[in-house]
Amino acid sequence: MEKTCPVVGIITILSKKWNLLILKLLNEHDKKRFSELMVEVYGVSSRTLSKRLKELETAKLIKKAKFNEIPPRVEYSLTVS
Repeated sequence: MEKTCPVVGIITILSKKWNLLILKLLNEHDKKRFSELMVEVYGVSSRTLSKRLKELETAKLIKKAKFNEIPPRVEYSLTVS
């Protein structure tokens, strides 16, 4: 059984296109809505942005806050500042 360095998992996540930019934007601002990220991450498709946000949330680097409003509101923020 091979042991892998724990840093490999982090590097794998951070090396994916758009992830560092998303984390940078969330670090500069307390929280961002999906539509704000779509505008600021120029060139990303909504599908790719959604996928990257889910990956970062699964890795526990960001958190997603859902609000029961009409229209629905979702905000993303870093888990650690």
